[in-house]
Amino acid sequence: MGKIIRGIGLTLLGLLLLLSLTTATVTIGLDRSVLDDEFTKETLEEEGVYDVAFEEGLQALEEEIEDQENETGEIDAVIQGVEQNLSATYIQEQTEPNIDRTYEFLDGERDELVLSINTIEVKEAVSYSAKVEVRDSSYEELFDEYIDDGEGFEEIGEQIVEMAESEDDYEEIIAENEPMDLNGDRVIDTRGDAEEYADEIGIDEHLQGGVAGFILAHQDAVDDETELEYDEYIDRLEESQEDLADGVETLTREEIDESIDDVVSTEVTNNDDEDVALVQSGVSMIGTVSIVLAAFSVLIAVLMFAVAETRSWALWEIGGISALVGGIWILGISTAESFVGETIQTVIEEEEPPIDPTETITGVIGRYLGVFSEMGMVLLLLGIGFVTLGILARKGVGPLADPGQADSTDKS
Repeated sequence: MGKIIRGIGLTLLGLLLLLSLTTATVTIGLDRSVLDDEFTKETLEEEGVYDVAFEEGLQALEEEIEDQENETGEIDAVIQGVEQNLSATYIQEQTEPNIDRTYEFLDGERDELVLSINTIEVKEAVSYSAKVEVRDSSYEELFDEYIDDGEGFEEIGEQIVEMAESEDDYEEIIAENEPMDLNGDRVIDTRGDAEEYADEIGIDEHLQGGVAGFILAHQDAVDDETELEYDEYIDRLEESQEDLADGVETLTREEIDESIDDVVSTEVTNNDDEDVALVQSGVSMIGTVSIVLAAFSVLIAVLMFAVAETRSWALWEIGGISALVGGIWILGISTAESFVGETIQTVIEEEEPPIDPTETITGVIGRYLGVFSEMGMVLLLLGIGFVTLGILARKGVGPLADPGQADSTDKS
């Protein structure tokens, strides 16, 4: 009768140990992976998530504005500027504070979850790239792109370009021409007049200084009284081009500022929501639950020692259950990784994205699942260790040797 009761007790304790170890693996695994902000940030960085996100962003930007033109320059310059002046580091710097805020909210340290992105670096990169595009353009491209034809300006624009091609062309043109009457009543020969004319033909105020510089360089070149040398003329054009580039940079930045704030933020949720409060409560309790379950498992193991007929039997049962739970986790995680990898691969092949993120996605998921696999391996090794101790105990070896076996070993 005693053996039957002892057997039932061990069976019940074994089931409780199986349940507690399984649940503890879940809670500890979650606490060490999904609910660990540092682990999450490290995973995203090491698996190249920011690099893929940056490349995907560039690709999406290029597709969205393909075959379109920006009011202040070629769209290609925008893409090139973002690529040259920003990097995956920028995305990481914007993402990690949001990760921190999310975990603080889940831990109940924040009353509301607000995600935000600082766009200043992006704005600076885009506007600077527009400036570089202007600075590196030919004079012909500048006039085609930024200066609309006004009364008489088409001719002066053509002459400015031709005069810059060579010193011979310069000398030939200035010998055949004189300052032009562009505004209909008198020759433009002052910066004020030139800027006023640029305004009349629809040039944006930020670009008027550069355009006026081009006009005055031409007027002075063809004016016999000025005697402007070719090298001086080229210097004047380069200065005007730089002024125009600065204006384009300022104009581009103002246009961006009108549509995008320096900090873009959105409130995701707050803890007044009952569901959110429930999630916060669960997250905050995970760590405590993990400790309780671990302690409970140890207590069950001690009780199994007390109930078991021999120490070796208790060690075998504890070890067997631990190895079983560990093996199930290892096998389950391995199967899950394989299934997830195949599923992701199938979805990616169907969607055919320009950049294949399969390796990155499976890498991230693999790191999270790997935590549970590692814990399974620990349980498996612990199980093997307990079983080994049980064998030694049955042979009367070690401090946990069965009492009878220990006596017989000593006598022999």
